[in-house]
Amino acid sequence: MSDATGQTAYTYKATTGELTQVTYPDLVKQISLKNGNTSYFNYEGMKLTHLSRKQSDGAPLHTFTYEYDPNGNITSRSGSQSERAFTDQFTYNWDGSR
Repeated sequence: MSDATGQTAYTYKATTGELTQVTYPDLVKQISLKNGNTSYFNYEGMKLTHLSRKQSDGAPLHTFTYEYDPNGNITSRSGSQSERAFTDQFTYNWDGSR
């Protein structure tokens, strides 16, 4: 499917025809700043799974990895920031609030 943002691609399981992946063209994959630092984004469907930021020389600034529950809520965020590793866990109430 094509629209003003580009082409959305669909991947199906050959044996069953089940939809296995959707690739959206309009999700941000990279942002470069004037100072040379660059952020890189990876997704699984519409969910951000990995974010990394690098200096202009390629040295890492931050990395973040996200995990989700079946409802699409972030359940954990882990990574490193300023050379310190961390992991945050999130839980939600029955109504979806944290």
